Amino acid sequence: VQKPQQSTCSICELVVTFVENYISSNGTISELENSLESLCAIVPAPFNAECDALVEAELPTIIQWVLTNENPQTVCTQISSCTSAKKVEVQKPQQSSCSICELVVNFAENYLQNNGTIAGLEKAVEGVCKVLPSSYAAECTAFVDSQLPSLIQWIVANENPQQFCTQAGLCTSAKKGRLSVRRM
Repeated sequence: VQKPQQSTCSICELVVTFVENYISSNGTISELENSLESLCAIVPAPFNAECDALVEAELPTIIQWVLTNENPQTVCTQISSCTSAKKVEVQKPQQSSCSICELVVNFAENYLQNNGTIAGLEKAVEGVCKVLPSSYAAECTAFVDSQLPSLIQWIVANENPQQFCTQAGLCTSAKKGRLSVRRM
């Protein structure tokens, strides 16, 4: 399980990367705020509340730093969401794969529950991968390319994200501590 500082740092880097991409497309501040609200809504709980709080408290500062071409790690360190020591190097590879899997599965579930189509799901999920920090974007895209058909079957069967990601080999059941296997 990520330490609170690490999850705050990851959320911050996600938001800053999103802001960078949005500013480069010449969107308005109002449009950016609405898009960030949508982004935070698809982030799995409890991190969605962290995302909302960060955007509400720090968006003007984040925009100022992004306009000076600072990278996400620097911006997030400046606003005290990250420590100067890069957290990604501390994180185990399986944890990042697990987090990406759970993010994609949660997004896919929300997308389909809000009347999104299975046909449109792949493009929507690829959009999620594009807003992730670059260190995670390729892993996210590879996950979507290899797992989307299985993911859709699991969602239709009402399986939870942790269970899907554990079955896909991207999370360990010990990480969540809630999954157990009962043999009869």
